[in-house]
Amino acid sequence: MGWTFYNSSGQRLSTAATSIDVLDIDGATDIGAAIVDADLFIIDDGAGGTNRKTAASRIKTYVAAGAVTYEGGNTTEATTTSTSAVDLLSLTSLTIQTTEAALLCVSYRKSTGAADDTALGLKLNTTVTSEAVSGGLRVGDTTTSNVAQLGGSLIFLTPRVTNYTEGGAGFYGTYQTGGNGKLTNSINNPFQSAASPAVEITDVVWRGITDNASNTLGADESHAYSLAAS
Repeated sequence: MGWTFYNSSGQRLSTAATSIDVLDIDGATDIGAAIVDADLFIIDDGAGGTNRKTAASRIKTYVAAGAVTYEGGNTTEATTTSTSAVDLLSLTSLTIQTTEAALLCVSYRKSTGAADDTALGLKLNTTVTSEAVSGGLRVGDTTTSNVAQLGGSLIFLTPRVTNYTEGGAGFYGTYQTGGNGKLTNSINNPFQSAASPAVEITDVVWRGITDNASNTLGADESHAYSLAAS
């Protein structure tokens, strides 16, 4: 004889097809953990009755489509004590198209050691668009106070099409380590040295300089995002 199956609510389950109306979701055991990329969902492909499974990772791709794309990052701290501007922290293998706007961020710090300044600059591909210099409109800096300092810089770039290769602005703020108050904040200029290259951005490089080799300038947790063209 054949078998008849019932769910926990006593509803009979057909061996041919089980309606979603009789799935006992409330009575199921909770996953008891965060949803991860490998978790599976049921989906009606094309709303035509073709039911398939899909991984949770596809939901992230669908939600982000046409909006914000994570292009890449670097979470390994890089440091310098150089008194000349040098490449400090790099993001590579990016694909930010000329028609896409972009968001760039980075965290930085200065060790205590001398009452001198440190500063960040920006390079897009091979073009230094805002050099790391003492004074001027940098994309991030510390003060001349002889204390350990922390800061962060956020830059927005508009699409870099013909005649609009200097569209963008940013902000940075620097604080004394230990939550002892704000030291400085400023609107920064990502194009004080040169316009952005009117090509796909594949590399973002944060440049660095210290006024005194007794200070260490560090950069970490840099990330790049592109905003889809309309």
